[in-house]
Amino acid sequence: MVNKFDDLLAIRQDIFNLYRKKGGEGALFQPESFWPHVTIGFDRRDLFIEDGIYKGSNYCYARIHLVK
Repeated sequence: MVNKFDDLLAIRQDIFNLYRKKGGEGALFQPESFWPHVTIGFDRRDLFIEDGIYKGSNYCYARIHLVK
């Protein structure tokens, strides 16, 4: 399930700014490269970008409707 957490992106940007301020290499961390999601199932292991799997909202198989 893909979620939107704008505050998490802001936190990642703050971390990036602090990292750069302390001399960190900016090319090693990209705050926007972040796809908040909840994994609800996978095969032998979770899958990542290196596997060709992107977890953005434009890659969702189908909408999930929660029922209470």
